[in-house]
Amino acid sequence: MFDLRLALLTVAILPVSELAYAESGNEPPLSFGGPASISVQIENDRTVAEHQSRGLGFFERYLPWKDQLAEDTGFAYGVDYSTVTLFSSSTLPGVDDSAAGGVLRFFGSWKLFDGEGSQGELAWRLAHHHSYTDTAPLNFAIQNLGYAGLIDPLHDDQGFKVSNLYWKQSFANGRLLFLAGWHDVYDFAQTYAMTDPLKQFTNLAFLNGAGSIGAPPSGSLGVAGGGWISDQIYIQAGITDTNGDPTDPLEGFDTFFSDNEYFTHIEIGRSTSRDRFFYDNVHVNIWHSDARESTGTPSGRGIVFSFNHWVRDLYLPFFKAGFSDGGSGLYEASISAGLGYQPNPTGPESGNLLGVGFNWNRPNEDVFGTGLREQIAVETFYRWQATKGLAITGSVQYIKDPALNTAKDNLWAFNVRVRYAL
Repeated sequence: MFDLRLALLTVAILPVSELAYAESGNEPPLSFGGPASISVQIENDRTVAEHQSRGLGFFERYLPWKDQLAEDTGFAYGVDYSTVTLFSSSTLPGVDDSAAGGVLRFFGSWKLFDGEGSQGELAWRLAHHHSYTDTAPLNFAIQNLGYAGLIDPLHDDQGFKVSNLYWKQSFANGRLLFLAGWHDVYDFAQTYAMTDPLKQFTNLAFLNGAGSIGAPPSGSLGVAGGGWISDQIYIQAGITDTNGDPTDPLEGFDTFFSDNEYFTHIEIGRSTSRDRFFYDNVHVNIWHSDARESTGTPSGRGIVFSFNHWVRDLYLPFFKAGFSDGGSGLYEASISAGLGYQPNPTGPESGNLLGVGFNWNRPNEDVFGTGLREQIAVETFYRWQATKGLAITGSVQYIKDPALNTAKDNLWAFNVRVRYAL
């Protein structure tokens, strides 16, 4: 089965390779990744700090030194610490009405090969996840609210993690790209401009796949590739171990090559230009996950449609629809729509962002059980870039008909996130 899927990946990418070499020139590189991916995260933090007028004097010396280090050695990095506090006045009986946690991350990329028309780099993201409360924020929605979903998918209590450690190689002046190693499928597949739960939406229904994709955890071993068929059409695909464990990455060698249980995906999309890859984007993503013998998880498959368009560099309307059959995705069907607004993308207010989203979903019976009611979720957030390194984001979520809490027809949840980046 692995050989067959590797062949399909090769067949999907090889035509792109031929066109890439034929049309190579001085075009922008393939932006293979969303706002939470390593290279994009580093660049976004640098851009916000550059435009932001408020900051300590330390930044005036540190940031130029950091940029010069990347230019001289190819070594670019970032460090951030984020916290989240969740609370609600409506919970299940006998549980806490709040949860809080933090994540410390060290991430970066080191360009070790720079040839004519091709580049190779080592990328990593190391993190420590910890909870301040008995219930980790990751579990708060299901265990405390009775909402069949995740309203904070990042802050758990699993300790040290290797969520990314891979080699990324580009060819044909960036028109074709491959990566191999431990990575987060959600950093690359089915992404758009507001998929970073540290600074944007936190409800998984508004992130990758609208909560319908049964993707493996971050830090799973796999390979992926992508490229541009034309100036506006791209294709990408990947194969990843479904049994990955970011707290024990070396175990991935055994599970990838011995268990032969994989998550595969292929995505075809269109963007107005390569440098606006996740701002102006429409795509279809098809995925399949093998059954997991160790957990009893059945096989699954699904399809996701996504559209978003950057209007006047101020507004970002988006629409996402995901449908699945089996697997570990949260929803059998999920439809989300919303709008982002960034008041001043290139000025001192560039880090500020307002977003609102609406979601309808039907919970996955293989995950949550049968006979559950359909749910509606609305989330509104505002991110304030207080200084060059400090962002504070507040979110309000309304949930109608929480599927695991039939005593409540409506509930509200709130969160406050703080992220400090160096």
